Amino acid sequence: MIGSGETLVHPIYIDDLVEGMIQAYQSEKAQGNVYILGGPKYVTLNQWVEIIAKEAGVELSKTHIPYIPMKIISSICEKVFTAFGMEPPIFRRHVDFYIKNKAYSTERAARDFGFAPKVGLTEGTRKTVAWYREHGLL
Repeated sequence: MIGSGETLVHPIYIDDLVEGMIQAYQSEKAQGNVYILGGPKYVTLNQWVEIIAKEAGVELSKTHIPYIPMKIISSICEKVFTAFGMEPPIFRRHVDFYIKNKAYSTERAARDFGFAPKVGLTEGTRKTVAWYREHGLL
């Protein structure tokens, strides 16, 4: 984990995302507007990772790497690897993922076209892990 892990994230299960997109497409009120679709609630990155580890049945590392050194390393990697025409192993934007909050309000989508995610974070994670296992990806 880079940083404290207290950054907020707002995961959404794929079925809820697709349903929300269909609802927006079919809604006259939604035409020409932009909406944020998110799961039933947002959580800290630490909470999300704990749920993923539990559902995947893996041991969760509690190691936290300080943000500033990783930001410097990623910046150097981008410059050096790019100069040699290679893709860097880590990007600044990847490091920023760990510190920039991504908690949003979905109230506008709920109001305009009735968006209401049905799958909670634990259930969605369980289904996602099962899909990855079924397809030999975990």
